[in-house]
Amino acid sequence: MTTNRVNSLEGALAARAGRVDVVLEIPLPDDDCRERLIERYGHALNFQGEALAEAVARSKGDSAAHLKEMVRRLAQRSILRGVSPLVSREDVEVVFSPDEVVRNSFKRQEETVRRHVIEQDDEDDSGCR
Repeated sequence: MTTNRVNSLEGALAARAGRVDVVLEIPLPDDDCRERLIERYGHALNFQGEALAEAVARSKGDSAAHLKEMVRRLAQRSILRGVSPLVSREDVEVVFSPDEVVRNSFKRQEETVRRHVIEQDDEDDSGCR
């Protein structure tokens, strides 16, 4: 089980003793770490000029998983432009632009609360709850 919202799980973790062995908080990557992650995820890409530095700057506050997704989008953009594996600063600006991130976001909004109701069958005689 993974989450970027440890605080939202605290009650669930306490109520489900034995279901989770370890709770480990991994901090968001700093500038140096983000640069290394972008290079690793985009190992087949060639970042032109200041494109890598721009990606590092625009990704401040992003998780490693989000960085991986953004590098995938940079690769797709370079393929669509017919210049793969070259990534320009313009590619970075487009992919990391707030409008693009919102349009293609796979992250749910912080305000969104999902509730799942599990109804147990009254006939269940397994003794499990």
